[in-house]
Amino acid sequence: MHSEYTGRQVRLRVLEDDDLDTVLALIRSTPNYFAAIGYGREPLSKLELQRDFEEAQATEGRTLYAIERQSDHTLIGMADVRLETTMSDTATIALLLIAGPYQQHGYGSEAAELLEQALWAEPEVEFIMAGVAESSQLGQRFWQSRGYQPSGMTTHDPQTSRTTVWFAKRRPA
Repeated sequence: MHSEYTGRQVRLRVLEDDDLDTVLALIRSTPNYFAAIGYGREPLSKLELQRDFEEAQATEGRTLYAIERQSDHTLIGMADVRLETTMSDTATIALLLIAGPYQQHGYGSEAAELLEQALWAEPEVEFIMAGVAESSQLGQRFWQSRGYQPSGMTTHDPQTSRTTVWFAKRRPA
């Protein structure tokens, strides 16, 4: 996958170490998202974010993207995307987060479109999976409005007691 994708309202670029303070502020500015998904931990610390970032960098096929608003290059969100190594025909959008103050302006929809374009550009990808917290009806409706269907798969995180529901979309003919 390329390192940058540009749309009318947003630009995706690979997240850099220098972005972590801004990402942490964005995460903390979106408490309703984390409340809606039933995330039972204390607010994320910079050390935890740094560990997640380093783990992502070390994982083959995984990319963390910064989502910037085109008009002023403000970092407004992030995405976690994975090209699966065990299921080579599947890519995963594990997280698409737009910070609270920037939601409901079409940025998330355009970012999802850019992510899909990037993933469909990979010739081996036949399916894109999107993970949504079981408790997030809004998130589930978002992905369904984009043509994703419930896959029937769920995953459960014993540390947070959070269940993720997976939605799937097949490559357009």
